[in-house]
Amino acid sequence: MTTHGAAFQDAVAVATEVLAAPVAGLVPGRLSAPEWVTLLRDVERLGRLVDAARVALAGEAEQRIGGPIEALAALGYASAVDAVATLTGLADRDAKRRIRLGGTLNAGVSLTGAETGSAHP
Repeated sequence: MTTHGAAFQDAVAVATEVLAAPVAGLVPGRLSAPEWVTLLRDVERLGRLVDAARVALAGEAEQRIGGPIEALAALGYASAVDAVATLTGLADRDAKRRIRLGGTLNAGVSLTGAETGSAHP
């Protein structure tokens, strides 16, 4: 795994571990109005960060389906949609939408490893 991948995976693991118990124990009816307002806003902000990562990762699926290195096809997936839908539990149409959106927003990587611009920065 790359340093970039390992660092991101570690951060996701820590966030998941830190949030698992508080989310499981959340009883919205016990919150004061100010707590509810603050948490609603803050959890939405957290969700948007997670959504951005989900879209970015799914958007890479098309590049990985037929490539010569670490291709998703070699792992048994019939298509990018099949891989994303299977790995995430999404319906095919939702996986396709996420892949399409991520594909337009993601920066590419050249053969030298340098980032290229995205279609819609």
